[in-house]
Amino acid sequence: MRVSKLMFFMGLVMVLFAGGVQAQMGPPPWGGPPPPRNAPPGQWWQNPEIAKLLALTGDQKSAIDGVMQQNRQQLFDLSMAVQREDFAMQGLMNADQPDEGKILAEVDHLAQARAELEKQNARMLLAMRRVLTTDQWRKLQEYQQEHPPQRGGPPPR
Repeated sequence: MRVSKLMFFMGLVMVLFAGGVQAQMGPPPWGGPPPPRNAPPGQWWQNPEIAKLLALTGDQKSAIDGVMQQNRQQLFDLSMAVQREDFAMQGLMNADQPDEGKILAEVDHLAQARAELEKQNARMLLAMRRVLTTDQWRKLQEYQQEHPPQRGGPPPR
């Protein structure tokens, strides 16, 4: 029984660390919060190709810029909270005598931090979505499917 608990626990830790790696890949190398899901990375509304495809107006670009500015600091803070919790988890896992209770409590903290970041990303994306027409949103989704984000480079401008 003890061995199966240990195997389950190690499997859980591996899944969480895989999520930690993904979370670490989330913030782009040029700084800032990870891009919202369902939207191209970077300031996609400033990309001439996307702006033309969507027929974005200057007012729409300004409104989306405003949404980004309103959310930037909170997303940064939440990203840092995830990193802090991940760092704490690593410290607990690297202890000579790992304390299962403390580790499981930290798993909860890390999961909560990630959930808060995801929720804020969703709020920002929803606010951006409200600026676009239904047709523009559909075109943006089609563009994203045809041009999946590439990892490791600067965002398209």
